[in-house]
Amino acid sequence: MEHSYQDILSCIQAAVNDSELTSGEIPSIDLYIDQIINLLESAMSSNKRREEDKLLTKTMINNYSKEGLLKPIKGKKYSKEHIIQMLIIYELKQVLSIGDIKTVLDQYNKNESFDSEAFIGIYDQFLALKGFEREVAVNFSQQLLGQMPQNLQQERKLFLLILAFANLSKYMKRICETLIDTYLEKAD
Repeated sequence: MEHSYQDILSCIQAAVNDSELTSGEIPSIDLYIDQIINLLESAMSSNKRREEDKLLTKTMINNYSKEGLLKPIKGKKYSKEHIIQMLIIYELKQVLSIGDIKTVLDQYNKNESFDSEAFIGIYDQFLALKGFEREVAVNFSQQLLGQMPQNLQQERKLFLLILAFANLSKYMKRICETLIDTYLEKAD
């Protein structure tokens, strides 16, 4: 199968064009688990790799709560802040272990000066950075494609490209782990 430069670049652009839920799109009223799952499914279903994949389930939410990844819940409803915590966990679990996520979130959950408004502000800044990162990812991908040996067969180029992207992902993960290990106290 022939894979043109433009086909691969289109594939890369589609991969980084994930959907997100801004803080302004999250209701300010407290929601039940089913309402949260529906909200995420309607706003972010295009992020799923496969149709049958789940972005979030009741079990996941309950486990996040039991593991102390979420601030304590009052009753059976979750605040806007809880929903943003879930969205951040969703982002982080693409790369980090639950233990590392707990270490990161504990810095926020146990810091009394880090209030809900500050947390929501960090989330909004994160979404802005994601836009920049999309551009960087596409530009880097174009540069990487330019470095591919021209004399390789298409299948071998694709294999080499997948190896190169997987290696870059490994480096980014190691950077996160090193920052966590160097600057954050380990979670209990």
